[in-house]
Amino acid sequence: MRVKTGYRSIDSGDSRRHRYVERPLFLVVRGSSEHDQIGRDSDDGGKTVTEYDVTLEWPDSRTETVAVDPRETVLEVALSEGIRLPYDCREGTCITCVGRVRAVGEDDTDAEGAVDAADAFDYRRQPKALTEDERANGYVLLCIAVPRADCRVAVGPMVRSEVGDSPWG
Repeated sequence: MRVKTGYRSIDSGDSRRHRYVERPLFLVVRGSSEHDQIGRDSDDGGKTVTEYDVTLEWPDSRTETVAVDPRETVLEVALSEGIRLPYDCREGTCITCVGRVRAVGEDDTDAEGAVDAADAFDYRRQPKALTEDERANGYVLLCIAVPRADCRVAVGPMVRSEVGDSPWG
């Protein structure tokens, strides 16, 4: 069984259009691990994938936790759940959607030093708008970031101002 979910950007000249694409149906299966597991109805033998809890933290102390499948980006899931996050390119070439990893795993306290974003996220493609140093200091582009662990991420204009301007304009 297949259902229409998500969307893909299609560049058509000067304007962008979105169209729905078909993806496999996802079924939540309560497993023996701490997290829910996802069973996928597809030809890959019912492979099980864990969802990761990503807690988004704003400067005003507001928090939102989203359960993100490792095949989806934080931005995609947040937007689908009605959580407003800034974004622009959705390609990793600007820094509009930047966040900063505060903690990884079960740790409820902020790390003493910088948390390497690679401890919490992989990318769909190489992020062009962040340097190696910025990634090592915990900065992550939420439009192309896919989780690999539960984590807490600071979001909002203050995080963007810490990074500065995108090298691409």
